[in-house]
Amino acid sequence: MMHMTFYWGWDVTLLFDSWRTTTDQGGAYFGSLVAIIALAIAYQWLVAFRVERESVLVRSNSLQLKSLNGKDTSRVPMVFRHRVLVKGHLVNSLIYFVQVSIAYLLMLAVMSYNGGVFIAAMLGFAFGHFVFGLRRVVTGSEDAETGEVCH
Repeated sequence: MMHMTFYWGWDVTLLFDSWRTTTDQGGAYFGSLVAIIALAIAYQWLVAFRVERESVLVRSNSLQLKSLNGKDTSRVPMVFRHRVLVKGHLVNSLIYFVQVSIAYLLMLAVMSYNGGVFIAAMLGFAFGHFVFGLRRVVTGSEDAETGEVCH
């Protein structure tokens, strides 16, 4: 049965029919909560990793433009000036794909309306932000737009 309000219990189906726990499978339920926590931490790590990569990529591109022996770069075609940026942006876009996929899978898991799953996801997000969000602030790669989509 699909719940439409929050409930507490060990009977939960997460994402797939094969990922189902029942009352007599307490270990499977707690293992599922650990997996949810790990996915939320991985999401926060990916956010920090992608934002840090983007700031390094922009810095290296601007240094590369300055090293053109003082030539006027306004005449250099935009595609040539940003060739390195395009390759790096492609990699960052793939990282973003994985990041958003994890975010939506976690959102769907929380939509099981199981209280334990909700708390596990929030604990994972909070712990991941505590660990990796501080790294973004300390390294100076904290941007207004971090790509966080689901919370």
